[in-house]
Amino acid sequence: MSHRSTSYDLYKSPRRSRAYSSAFDDTPSILRSSYRGGQSPGRRVEIKEPRSFYRDHEASMTAPDLYGKYYDDSSSKLKLDVLELENKLKQRDLKLAELERQLGDYQDIENHQAKTVRQLQERIETLQRDYTANATAASRGEITISSLQNDNRLLQDRLQEVETRLRRQMEERDEMSSTATEYERNYEDLKRIINATIITDGYGIESSRSHDSVRRKLPVSRVT
Repeated sequence: MSHRSTSYDLYKSPRRSRAYSSAFDDTPSILRSSYRGGQSPGRRVEIKEPRSFYRDHEASMTAPDLYGKYYDDSSSKLKLDVLELENKLKQRDLKLAELERQLGDYQDIENHQAKTVRQLQERIETLQRDYTANATAASRGEITISSLQNDNRLLQDRLQEVETRLRRQMEERDEMSSTATEYERNYEDLKRIINATIITDGYGIESSRSHDSVRRKLPVSRVT
């Protein structure tokens, strides 16, 4: 059975705890004068009145109980602080995990962008090579076109020359054909005149008169 001192014993005991006295520091005091057992008038008796039941309960507690209660309160507060810190640590871990995930996403995006940049650079280099090749081919094409144009002009000149020569030859041929036709016509006329005017005797000897008649009938301009 635990021995707990009453409020009166703690108040009367010379070893009352400092915690008990501090419990009544904020308690208002009521000073009353009374006459007790032949006491002289005017002697004061100090009566302390706690403000609440909780204060009265604390006043009835011993020093170990007060220390235990203070320890329990401190321990509870520390436990709450520990729980709060653990919660903050969990939140920090979650935040770190989220930041690591975002960092991984950013790294993936950066790698994808770097790959895209490399592909674009390779495409640009390919286009530059194609442009250089096309420019070289165009330059060669211009040279070829210029050469072909020169050849075309030469061929046109030769063609005109050949056409001129052919036209001249055709004119000469027409002229020769006309001359041959005229000669043939003269020959036919001459043959007809000869056949018509030759007079032969019974022995096949031509007379001189027949020759004279032939000469007179032949045109002078046609006789060569």
